[in-house]
Amino acid sequence: MVRDDYLKLVEGLVTAENEINLTKGREYAQGDEDALRNFKVCAEFLGLTPLQVCMVYMYKHFASLASYAAVGHEQSEESIEGRVHDLRNYAALFLALVKEATADQVDAPSCGCRIKHLDNGAIDLLMCEAHAGQFAAGRDVVIQE
Repeated sequence: MVRDDYLKLVEGLVTAENEINLTKGREYAQGDEDALRNFKVCAEFLGLTPLQVCMVYMYKHFASLASYAAVGHEQSEESIEGRVHDLRNYAALFLALVKEATADQVDAPSCGCRIKHLDNGAIDLLMCEAHAGQFAAGRDVVIQE
């Protein structure tokens, strides 16, 4: 496939996936503004994490694509294009779950924070004044060595 045709294909995918997000997304969220609600409710019901639930949904479509690759044709009523749309949308939802889960973390650059690994496996952490304040305020602080 020539590059221009490929780019048109990708544009078509994005357009179709946006439409799917508008219709199915609202249905799955049951009118809630939280686009990730379905994963959270299902996770709580099943005792899993929202990311694990998303992976289950993604795997269903991945398995269908693997089956198509093995036999060379669709084996259900849903088109291969539909499976690709759904898998790409679930990948975006996966990323949204990751971003939401890490939104409250604060990266600590070279600011004066110090980590000392103790012989017993524990960690002694000396935070700089700014990060100590964030920690005291209840925010997660991620300090990279």
